[in-house]
Amino acid sequence: MTNNPWRILGVTKYSTQEEIQSAYKKQAMQKHPDRGGSVKEFQELNQAYKELMGNKIPVLTKPTTKLVHVTLTIEQQVLGYKGMIECSTGEILDLNIPAGARVNDKFKVKSKGKEYIINIQEAEDELFTREGFNAILLHRVELEDVLLGKTITVPTPDGSEKQVKIKNVQKPITILGQGLYNKDKRKRGNLNVILRVNIPTFKNDQEVDKFIKRLKDE
Repeated sequence: MTNNPWRILGVTKYSTQEEIQSAYKKQAMQKHPDRGGSVKEFQELNQAYKELMGNKIPVLTKPTTKLVHVTLTIEQQVLGYKGMIECSTGEILDLNIPAGARVNDKFKVKSKGKEYIINIQEAEDELFTREGFNAILLHRVELEDVLLGKTITVPTPDGSEKQVKIKNVQKPITILGQGLYNKDKRKRGNLNVILRVNIPTFKNDQEVDKFIKRLKDE
């Protein structure tokens, strides 16, 4: 028996007969002595082909894997996810996805002798958009709060809230370390809060006077 017929033919132990035949034909053209190839190598190639195609070596069945798409929220991307999910085929899988998983990241899970490939997808978020590992939040504020430089409460991707003071609506407010989790650097990006001001409408001068008075009273 040839030491490693798979290596000689350039195939794997899971290759089909069609793949073995194709590999043999390709190498036979290259290694044939009439084409300048080595007689010894050509003989080894023929011997390896006979062994594999003659069923002297049992054919291994490649373990079947199933691809399962799992969609994570932005909060689950930051915190990770641990829990049970049900596949479309009815199988129940126990997942433990670490923090920092991103779109098209893949994880292997075994259940009842079967192997599953978990492919990560990202859910669109109602509040946040992504820019690398930074999160972007468009947050509406009242004109009164802007003029008074008030402190407001904003949500963060991990589900918590942070307080920030309004200083300049023309520039985003950056909250360090409150963005998406970067598993390679083991830290989170930033949260950039872009303020959108609600401009009130006044029906008459009296409403304008009331608004100005309210600002002065503050």
